[in-house]
Amino acid sequence: MQVRSTRGGAAAPLLDALEEGLAPDGGLYLPVSGPVLPSPPHTLGDRVADTASWAAPILLEGLLPRAELEAVARKALDFPVPLTRLDGRIGLLELFHGPTLAFKDVGARFLARLWSRVHRDAPRTVLVATSGDTGGAVAQACYGLPGVRVAVLFPDGRVSEVQRRQFTTLGGNVVAIAVDGPFDRCQELVKDALADARVRAEYGLTSANSINLGRLLPQVFYYLHLARIQGWGRGGASRTPVIIPSGNLGNVTAGVMARLAGAPLGPLVAALNENNVLSLYCVDGKTREAPVLRTLSTAMDVGRPSNLERLDSLFGRDPVRLGTELPSVSIGDRELEETIRWAWRDHGIHLDPHTAVGVAVARRTPWSDSAVTVLATAHPAKFPEVVRQASGSPVPPHPRLAATAGLPEVIVPLSGGVGALLDTLRSAFSGAPSEAP
Repeated sequence: MQVRSTRGGAAAPLLDALEEGLAPDGGLYLPVSGPVLPSPPHTLGDRVADTASWAAPILLEGLLPRAELEAVARKALDFPVPLTRLDGRIGLLELFHGPTLAFKDVGARFLARLWSRVHRDAPRTVLVATSGDTGGAVAQACYGLPGVRVAVLFPDGRVSEVQRRQFTTLGGNVVAIAVDGPFDRCQELVKDALADARVRAEYGLTSANSINLGRLLPQVFYYLHLARIQGWGRGGASRTPVIIPSGNLGNVTAGVMARLAGAPLGPLVAALNENNVLSLYCVDGKTREAPVLRTLSTAMDVGRPSNLERLDSLFGRDPVRLGTELPSVSIGDRELEETIRWAWRDHGIHLDPHTAVGVAVARRTPWSDSAVTVLATAHPAKFPEVVRQASGSPVPPHPRLAATAGLPEVIVPLSGGVGALLDTLRSAFSGAPSEAP
């Protein structure tokens, strides 16, 4: 696979995108062209790991030997991704059964295992901006990985305690940095650091956000898995609409890429909270500088989604086409809470607030009379207070989350710019950064 920046330039090997994260011109890497998958063999197993081990050697040909790519896929995706029913019409593709109970485990674990197999002459410093689940997924995927150290930048006070503790209690080769500002400020710091070639080389910087194509590509696998569940390779596919809770727009971008790779998916619909940048962009092709609204779906509180640049490129820089082929719907907190209440009252199912945004969209026209699939992005136990208050019923604690409750947190505050960030990295990783904890 050859890749190229969304801002032009020469084609480069996929390994460059994996190592650098951000393109040298500040753009995001996208495949120049990729293979189109054949219909999967009917003898293929039913697990998402089976889907990924079949697809990875085709989509990522040349990155690693076939057997190694198959092994990466099987070890990274060693958890179930079932399609369950909320009611007779709405299906939930449950992406939250990985180690940190969020869909980010898929890309983070796959990318971490790729890094462990790609030779390096020096340690890598992984910068991660998180609005919630990415930080924990990347931190735990890379925890103890030789030659890799992780700095998680999170918006101070805007991440749930459960999410925060998944990366602030690890220590070792993981440092948690509390940024004074919203998620967009965290993402801006990461991009600014990666854009400086001297700094990137000196610190061995890369990213595990969906900025990095190596984090984004594995998310294609669960779309392929969904298509297989719906009949692909077994006589046809149902092509039901897929509703995708969206913040930084990486998840929905992966869906577009899956369709380009040959997955027979139905219409893709981006489900947004009140930070509806994608919807506004599709009206007139203009990006807007506006304050980030704080909502109950905190991980989707993004005012400058980086993957909008990828979507713009994938749809020929035509905002009208983008809005037509990838419609988006914005949901407010009141409707979100009502949806959580409805799911518990009528069906006995707790929804996390992000999945609830998707379900709220699924209940609206024009999808209200047809079968739809909503990507269930996080376990409700990660947002116990929001879910309890909206549903009137407490969420049973999850043992993986309870394990971090009594552990001490180590958090480094940051209020400055890139210079302050680099000083923090020097201080945090002044020991032996290449050693596992």
